Amino acid sequence: MNKSKTYKSIATFEYRGRVFKPNRILTFLPKNAKKFIETGQLIEVDAGRPTNILTAGIHLPREIVILGSGPNANACIADLNKSGKYIAALNGAINQPLDAAIWAAQDPTLKNQKWFDDTATRLCNTGRKFGLAEFQAGQRPMPIFDRTKVQRYYPWFKLVFNVNKPGIDKKTFSYFPKAAKDKIRVYQGATICGSFLQVAIRLGVKRVILCGIDMYGHLYFDGSEHKKKQRKGQIWTSCGALDFLIARAWDIGVEVYTISETKLKNAKYMELNDGTQAIGKA
Repeated sequence: MNKSKTYKSIATFEYRGRVFKPNRILTFLPKNAKKFIETGQLIEVDAGRPTNILTAGIHLPREIVILGSGPNANACIADLNKSGKYIAALNGAINQPLDAAIWAAQDPTLKNQKWFDDTATRLCNTGRKFGLAEFQAGQRPMPIFDRTKVQRYYPWFKLVFNVNKPGIDKKTFSYFPKAAKDKIRVYQGATICGSFLQVAIRLGVKRVILCGIDMYGHLYFDGSEHKKKQRKGQIWTSCGALDFLIARAWDIGVEVYTISETKLKNAKYMELNDGTQAIGKA
């Protein structure tokens, strides 16, 4: 029997009176998909189930770098390259000239941004697989995406986390709860940095070094501009939530430092080659 297979639309096309836009995950009979594959409008993708990294028995190193896309990261890239540290690059930071171990993404608008789609497609075209076995074998970079906002549009990347409500709110939210169900949850509201900080702590990280988490302005490390022009000259509204999250991390013995300038108050400043001595105020 000719069974349906799963495909991703690469370009807009019409089939039986319906118009399908790019970045849609679709099922077709192979015979019906053939002509669209030949014209570069569809590609076949692996539709296997993704793996939640919080329930997969994964352990991260005790110390990691979380690298953001802020321009303040640029002054640190050369030293980071020399350091050999384990780096998780967030969103566009994957295109910094570094050997990142992890590529984490959460923003739901990413699927519509050409640079992101190009980067994801280029990585897919290497012919690698992107599952738990490959992660444990040390293959890099390994995408770990928000399941509903990002990974569903790139199903060949198999490692995911789920972001839950409520958001991070210092008035109502008690972070790092002891209840078993909350040990596999990631709470929203503190940017992708806050989400991956929660992931890292769940997976055994005891020291986090931030870089490029500026929490200020509208520019990225490559000079491109954020879609929200109102961020120009402003501290991000999510800065307080991330600061609260960092304070709670310190409370449970997880150290959170920064090696680049930031508007965060609870990430202690440090030199990259000295993981124990802070050189700024908490």
